[in-house]
Amino acid sequence: MREFSPLDACRVFKVRGTRKLLGSFSSSKSVSWNSALKTIGKEHFDRFKQLYIESRKRSELEPVDVLEFLLKKKILLPKIGLWQRLLRTRTEFKCSHCGLKSTILVCKFEGGWRCEYCDNEEYLPCFIGSTFRRKEMWRFVKNGLFARDNNQEGAIPVILAPLVFLRVLELGKFLYSTSLNLAFEKPCETDLCVVQHQQRDRIEIGIGECKGDRGHISSEDVENLKATNAKLTAMDLECVLIFAKTADDSYRNEIQLFRQLRDDNIPIVLLTKRQSRTSRTGAKIERGCQYRTLLP
Repeated sequence: MREFSPLDACRVFKVRGTRKLLGSFSSSKSVSWNSALKTIGKEHFDRFKQLYIESRKRSELEPVDVLEFLLKKKILLPKIGLWQRLLRTRTEFKCSHCGLKSTILVCKFEGGWRCEYCDNEEYLPCFIGSTFRRKEMWRFVKNGLFARDNNQEGAIPVILAPLVFLRVLELGKFLYSTSLNLAFEKPCETDLCVVQHQQRDRIEIGIGECKGDRGHISSEDVENLKATNAKLTAMDLECVLIFAKTADDSYRNEIQLFRQLRDDNIPIVLLTKRQSRTSRTGAKIERGCQYRTLLP
């Protein structure tokens, strides 16, 4: 996402419309400019108007800011219409470095362009919104990790979970890693590992499982984490189990698993869209759990 503070640059995934957009079409399909803006804007976008993703002139975030950010980070790539490509359609563009105008092929807005006057190189897709009044010629496809039709292996909830801990833990003493294989007698794969050190002369470590909207946390997931918790606790580490989902609530069988952990006096942190002690299914988790809102 960027070299400096890359985790903060992932705030764009907190916007529900971003996740809805990326899940709304497959890698073999494309989406229009207007359809993308509509999808981003209709998913409770009012809740995200104060969200900071990068510097902007407007005080409030708008759907177009989100779409242009996705283009800037190459999460989405633009593709021009066939007729404009065959006709070699051109448009004027002013270099942001020297301010001089050039007449360039529209297809150049699919990637990079170098100014003929000052030799400045620009990445043009993020200028589509401000350059073209009519955007019907453009279609957008998913790129990189998001071009895979496998729900990105649950990447988005794994990205969002450490953002929660980044807000509540001391920045200078906060470490995290994703996708680890903890090698004990019984290996344990963990989606997320968070470490807080030099706090009360103790080392706190959180290991967890992260799932998307339709993902299930299984009894096998819980048992593996529970066994690892016992090993880390025996090493004089304070270990917390983390369960993060981009769904509103947990399933009933998951509630039962969390209750069992509570009864075993194993500390857990639950991250969902809503900070609530009662799930939509009616099952209630009582004391013994820490609740954090994963998403607005």
